[in-house]
Amino acid sequence: MNYKSMILAMVTVALTGCAPTVRHPALRDAPPEQWTAGDSIGITMEADSVWWQAFHDPALDSLLREALDYNYSLKGALARLEAAAAQRTMTGAGLFPSLNLSASGSRRKQNFIGLPIPGPKKDILTSYANTFGVTANVSWEIDLWGRTSAARGAADAEWQATMADYLGARLSVTAQTAKAWYAVVEARQQVELARKNWQRARAAQESVWRRYKNGLRPSLDFRLARTETANAETMLTQRRQQLESAQRQLEILLGHYPSGRIATRGMLPEINDAIPRMMPATLLTRRPDIIAAERRLAKARANVWSARAALFPSISLSASYGTSANKIEDMFNTDLSVWNLAANVLQPVFNGGRLLAGIDLAKAAQKQAFVAYAQTALTAYGEVETLMANEGHLKKQMESAAVAMHEAEAARALARERYDKGLADIITLLNARKNAYNAHSQWLNLHRQRIYNRIDLYMALGGGIQNNVNASTAAVSETFRHSSLAAHMKREK
Repeated sequence: MNYKSMILAMVTVALTGCAPTVRHPALRDAPPEQWTAGDSIGITMEADSVWWQAFHDPALDSLLREALDYNYSLKGALARLEAAAAQRTMTGAGLFPSLNLSASGSRRKQNFIGLPIPGPKKDILTSYANTFGVTANVSWEIDLWGRTSAARGAADAEWQATMADYLGARLSVTAQTAKAWYAVVEARQQVELARKNWQRARAAQESVWRRYKNGLRPSLDFRLARTETANAETMLTQRRQQLESAQRQLEILLGHYPSGRIATRGMLPEINDAIPRMMPATLLTRRPDIIAAERRLAKARANVWSARAALFPSISLSASYGTSANKIEDMFNTDLSVWNLAANVLQPVFNGGRLLAGIDLAKAAQKQAFVAYAQTALTAYGEVETLMANEGHLKKQMESAAVAMHEAEAARALARERYDKGLADIITLLNARKNAYNAHSQWLNLHRQRIYNRIDLYMALGGGIQNNVNASTAAVSETFRHSSLAAHMKREK
């Protein structure tokens, strides 16, 4: 195994072996056994699958894979993870002795005037001397009170929190991409609906025009028909503008230039009534933002101990061993060796209250971290409860909108028939056509809103169970390994 493979193996073992031991502090109110908003809706699907597969949309699967590969926000989150890993290594280095090797060589010239005594003054004696040496220096500060260990623990916790942030960023990118995709799908369906409405308006205008020319309809009918056609064309233009805007947003998420020309085809998927099933208490171990907040609380605890340990004496040891010779070939001659051993104890006595203030500062940061954790957890519970409640509300709204759409379409056909027979005026026809268009457009909008709510619910529940930080460490490690070390090795070749 070459040294590059050894480095890869060491990093992989280091990353996969550091899954955090999460300790969630108690909140003011313990979470209930079941979601309060889940009583009126069917909670039957296990939360152990890749969440977007519930939509059964191959196009979405492909887009999400592309977004995870090329999204620049996600690349930035990965870079922050790399920085946290490097900081973790740097902080932990203080637990081990440091070893330095040095080699030296010098040549010295000295002049002696007036020697040997009494000697002529004009004579100058010159002497040359060579010195060569090799020295090994070892120094180590004994972590007797755990100050360095606490600092390393804080760095570990921050790395784990950053890993949770990265997993949260992955979830966010998938959610944003899915929403952008279905925004494009809905916008395209809205364009088709607006085009169909405009075509109907033009056909009605031509029909009214023929009747007007034959004296069967007044000019008012024709002008109202032209007004409707112009309004329908305006709406069609607006829908096209919205489609282009949605396409550009999707292209940005995929890392493409926002040309507004991405090819999209598809329909809004049907949403079943089954939503993920899980206990409220398990949310604390699934949501990346909650885990990140808990890890930063653990970091704050470690910083408090590190600040306290700074009050105690620090003990450091140092040693050196080497050789000093006049000839370069004697540099490694042990008969010419020199060595040194030293120990140092440093006890802080007076520093103007700086160390005590450091403890107070660390305690205040710990309080802030707990508040941030509690707020994050409560917000997460609130999001889930709200989104679950929205599931029922949006379902009922869609059912009502579907009835309205069906009845409005039937009324439009009936109004057209009665108008052609002279049994209804044009105002009735125009209102019926407008109501039919609005009802269909509203149903599409509600359909997209329900999809958005389902996506948000998956995010609020932490996505698929594989997004749990403990279960995802290996996957993140693999991503980290390929993105940093592999790229570095490629540059070395």
